[in-house]
Amino acid sequence: MDDFPLVERDHALVVLADRVMRLRQGEGGCVLLHGEAGVGKTSLLRELRRRTEAQASWWWGACEPLLSAPPLGPLIDMVDELPVSLAEAVRGSAPIQGVLSGMLALLRDRARPAVMVFEDVHWADGATLDLIRFIGRRLDATCSLLVLTHRDEGLDPDHPLRAVLGRLPAPSTLRMRLLPLSSEGVDELARRAGRDARHLHRITQGNPFYVTELLATPGAGLPASVRDAVLARVAGVSAQARAMLEQVSVATVPLERALATEAGSPQAIAECLGAGLLVEQHGQLSFRHEIARQSVEDAIAAPRAKALHAGMFALLAGRPGMASRQVHHAQRAGLLGEVFSLACVAAREAAQASAHRQAAGLYGLALEHAGPLEASAQAGLLEAQANESMFVNAIGEAMASRQQALALRQRMGDVRGAGINLRWMARLEYFRTGPAAALPHAQAAVRLLEKQSDRRELAMAYATMAQVHVLDELAVDSLRWGRRALRLAEGLGDAEVTSYALNTVGTASLRTQDKPAHWRQLRRSLALALESGQEEHAARAYTNLPSLMLVHRRHDEALQVCAEGIAFCESRDLDMYVARLRIRRAYALLELGRWSEVPAELQAVRQLPELTPVEAEQALHVEMIRALRRGDGGAAVQAYWRDHIDGVRALGLAPWYLPPAVVRVEAAWLRGDDEAVACIALDALPMAERAAEPWRMGQLACWLRRVGRLPASMPPRFLQQVCEPARLELAGHWQAASQAWARRGCVYEQALALLGGDGNAQQQALALLDTLGAAPAASIARRRLRALGLRHARVGPKNRTRDDPLGLTPRERQVLHLLGEGSSNREIAARLHRSERTVEHHVSALLAKLGVASRGEAVSRSAALQPEAAGRMR
Repeated sequence: MDDFPLVERDHALVVLADRVMRLRQGEGGCVLLHGEAGVGKTSLLRELRRRTEAQASWWWGACEPLLSAPPLGPLIDMVDELPVSLAEAVRGSAPIQGVLSGMLALLRDRARPAVMVFEDVHWADGATLDLIRFIGRRLDATCSLLVLTHRDEGLDPDHPLRAVLGRLPAPSTLRMRLLPLSSEGVDELARRAGRDARHLHRITQGNPFYVTELLATPGAGLPASVRDAVLARVAGVSAQARAMLEQVSVATVPLERALATEAGSPQAIAECLGAGLLVEQHGQLSFRHEIARQSVEDAIAAPRAKALHAGMFALLAGRPGMASRQVHHAQRAGLLGEVFSLACVAAREAAQASAHRQAAGLYGLALEHAGPLEASAQAGLLEAQANESMFVNAIGEAMASRQQALALRQRMGDVRGAGINLRWMARLEYFRTGPAAALPHAQAAVRLLEKQSDRRELAMAYATMAQVHVLDELAVDSLRWGRRALRLAEGLGDAEVTSYALNTVGTASLRTQDKPAHWRQLRRSLALALESGQEEHAARAYTNLPSLMLVHRRHDEALQVCAEGIAFCESRDLDMYVARLRIRRAYALLELGRWSEVPAELQAVRQLPELTPVEAEQALHVEMIRALRRGDGGAAVQAYWRDHIDGVRALGLAPWYLPPAVVRVEAAWLRGDDEAVACIALDALPMAERAAEPWRMGQLACWLRRVGRLPASMPPRFLQQVCEPARLELAGHWQAASQAWARRGCVYEQALALLGGDGNAQQQALALLDTLGAAPAASIARRRLRALGLRHARVGPKNRTRDDPLGLTPRERQVLHLLGEGSSNREIAARLHRSERTVEHHVSALLAKLGVASRGEAVSRSAALQPEAAGRMR
């Protein structure tokens, strides 16, 4: 763990460093540092020693889990640093009284502060406990500190250590419990190691030892160090307890105490709990860490594992709601005759519980063990598996199952069933590659279903046609098909059809018209889907709402709906929509100038188990826009935008809120290619006019005006059609235009509008661009200011300052870190080889940036504003 940085330990280090510093005032005493095994007690103390060894001497010893431990084990570790007479007494096993008095004299009569560490005192021998009891109560008026570490687990109520620790004087004893890392802390360590953090917190529960060992080990297997550490603890319990641990490990989910008692004995359960190997919550037994469970399960021999699974299958037989667990144990025990029927039941239960990933896997397992089936039954299984796969964004698997089901329905002469499968195939192709590939399937579905009497399925096919056409340049066909679906739905009173069609009609209308009636249609679609339990249609409404909010620059509303939608979809395994919502959230953050938050959203997208090419492409595009505006990324970013500007590369499926031509124009302008700006904008403007999209029309026209290529013959009605900020800028009201963008929270666009104004306005634009870290646009602003004769245009922030979450320079970050250690200006000056006056300037600057009045407030404020950065201050 020493090769990894400490995270989420900053507060503990500040408190402990303060405790060591107070030794100079004669405030000695004890520190009790406790937590679970592997939580990082040793790493924390080593870092503390590194920070304070100039102010105090450090002695270090540890207790060992030996059957016959030598007395005074910790003193044996430090014997070479003890005075000769005391060292001989420890080596020669002299009477304990002499050692006690000698140690007290050593610690009490010192002029230089001293820190004595006894690690793992839960294993302390009797003599060591006597030593702790004796000196621990007599250090309060000394300049010595006794630091004791112990584990929380396995410390029985009658353990002798408890009595010793309970008698230490409270006023001079600091008790500190180290907690496991949060999921954010685990993500930070993974990011620094260049590894994927997915599921890492879940399987380790934030235990730093497990986390760092997994990160340090290439591949997906368990590190030998982790396995050995777990199995060493398992070896310390009785055979009965080991059998119980094996039984719980193959259960894979928390095991009910009643079942565990049937499988073993109450005594074995009590021993496992007492050793801290198992924990009990709500009457269920589980391992403290998933990685420990895996270590125990992996060590079980194959015949023994098979018998354990057979035993679990028998224990669960006849119990309601256990199908998913039974099918797991039946498969592992080789009871293949039981797998098919149980898998079907378990899949239906999982789907009803919105555990769609589990349901997809169980349907796949059922198909694998199905044997000969009637065509209709096999088609039904394939269709159910396709639905569940679609929900979790496994579009390829869903499409394969639909194709097989379609072939079966066609062989059976089931026209209705074939039409339904074609309709779903249209949706799957729409999600995977876009409307061009989806349209033939949707058309075929309509042709088949129009010949049938099932008006509901025909209405769903019409609604699918509306969805396929919703991305057309003109909304005419989408609205026509959607309204046909709604007319059928009204006669049927079907909530699903109505929700589906309303979603598309409202969406198609809102692309060009920001009218309350259209927003009501889209929100009613969401409400109907939620009321009728139509999860997928609700997820689609949750996705389309922020899409249109982004189109009309309602960014704060978009963020709110994205948050609601992500929570809804994540709780139901609807990964397909989670990806889309997070991409929209990332773009909203980008437009609001919250650029530092964008990478985390895009990383969350990429960590999803499945991504379609459309989602991967759109996530990359948002990332590239951010890099373009910041001037990041080097050759790869330049090549990406060069190909987009030149028309060599284009998005396969462009979202409404992100018209490609508008971003291409911006990229050309930042490159200084005004001719490309004019060519792209003039080429794209007629289609934007035909579609009557006010934001796309307005932004393209503004770019033409900015490079002096706006056609003089623009009709008056054009200005009436474009969005408000563009209408103001095109009319020459750059100040009002910038304010219109500011009201919408769009700082970058506000700055671009100000660049069309006078010198003062351009200086305001430069200040905004520098604050954002928009280096390329800021460079253009500086050139314009210099051309106006304003030579005092300020130099922009350096990249490292711009990237710092709190806007601090690297030197200010160093000073803040040393303030956290409790260092004075003189001590900081010595550490950094700078004058005290220079340090004073740095302190004043960072106090101003953090908006605080004192050094202590600066440390607290930085930890509150940027906890992950606080963990890096070392």
